[in-house]
Amino acid sequence: MVLRMNHPWPHPDSGIYWYRKRVPERLKPLVGKTEERISLRTRDPEQARIEFARVCLEVQQRWRELSAGPRSLSERQAAGLAGEIYDAMVKEHGDNPSRMPGRSLALMLDQAALRRGSVRMIPLPDKRPSVAGTV
Repeated sequence: MVLRMNHPWPHPDSGIYWYRKRVPERLKPLVGKTEERISLRTRDPEQARIEFARVCLEVQQRWRELSAGPRSLSERQAAGLAGEIYDAMVKEHGDNPSRMPGRSLALMLDQAALRRGSVRMIPLPDKRPSVAGTV
């Protein structure tokens, strides 16, 4: 029996190569999908093979981390991770990352997840003026 190795897949319409791999059954609930698909952003077969190897390594590392389950961090590791997240927020939203859209909702959802049963979320009515009342 011949086993076929995973290789770059050319999209039939665009010709752009993709990384495609089925997610292992045990990781499907954590990954949230059945297949990992990532564009390699090239039509060149040689470049696609190089990019495929890089993406394959990243996916395998991520799956290995997910398989290991939750782990505790030292204070130094937690602070370093928080710093990386903050740097990404500043890079994406400029000098005022606290004003990024959806931030308040994300914080409320985090609190609700951390304190199940003790946090109640009550939707508030929209306070924008109605269009019918304007002249």
